[in-house]
Amino acid sequence: GFLMSPEPGSGAAPDLDGARSIVGLLEILKEKTEGRRTSDEDRVLDGLLYELRMAFVARSRTEKA
Repeated sequence: GFLMSPEPGSGAAPDLDGARSIVGLLEILKEKTEGRRTSDEDRVLDGLLYELRMAFVARSRTEKA
């Protein structure tokens, strides 16, 4: 994924810019579909955004350390 190295132990950095872009696209999707999603779709989208944001923050801190 965007927040993980391509291969464990490869030393390659995660694509934080790509991850930021994906989160941004999902936020736009959420905004543009407001009021037209089912409660299940709301739950999935909100959960996905939350998990991605938390992973991004955690990984960003790891990369800076």
